[in-house]
Amino acid sequence: MNIGSAFTQPAGTQLNNQVIASDNAQVGQQIGAQFNDAVIHDVHYYSVSPGDPPERRHAVARAHLDAGNPRRAEEILRGLITDGHLTTERAYLYVLSILSSRSYVEITADLSEDIRAATSMAAQLAKDDWWPALATVDSLLRYAHAEYNDGSGDDEFHVASAEFGALDPARQDEIDRHLNLILSGAVHERLAAERKYQVASERMNGRRVERAGKSSKTTPYRP
Repeated sequence: MNIGSAFTQPAGTQLNNQVIASDNAQVGQQIGAQFNDAVIHDVHYYSVSPGDPPERRHAVARAHLDAGNPRRAEEILRGLITDGHLTTERAYLYVLSILSSRSYVEITADLSEDIRAATSMAAQLAKDDWWPALATVDSLLRYAHAEYNDGSGDDEFHVASAEFGALDPARQDEIDRHLNLILSGAVHERLAAERKYQVASERMNGRRVERAGKSSKTTPYRP
């Protein structure tokens, strides 16, 4: 299904619950146990049904993606977007769900168009904290496309690597995990090196700020 023509104005709010999903999309909090096909956690019980609000559908989709069931997440997120409940976070999660557990050659023309449409529509929204992550995935895909087609892509990787290094660790982990089959092992190693460099740079900058603060506290001149 191509979602490019099905977008309407974005609506709804965001909810980013860390939950665990079963195959029939019944989810709850992380504390609890699974019985048969249901998941019951703490005192909360969720089940996706027709007419459920976007927030609940979002939480279930997120749970499926985190639990390693990207196809179900993809289905739910596609429904949210085609129903007009687009946010930057949902576009990002939708693109991840499409790419997760698929190799580059498994990304069909229709899936590529869905990725392009979701990214393009999200680009028209206000740039929130989720936009850099979505932009990074887009840059990594541009690199993968260049590398796969002509074996180059150094310029694209330079851009993608810099964007990846600027993300917070949670987003880096997600992208690295879900693009595992899209990117080569060498690329994953280079991204890991970028993460280590970023951490080292932040630590060094922190020490410089600390030293600068100490040096500014000079003893006042006494005549």
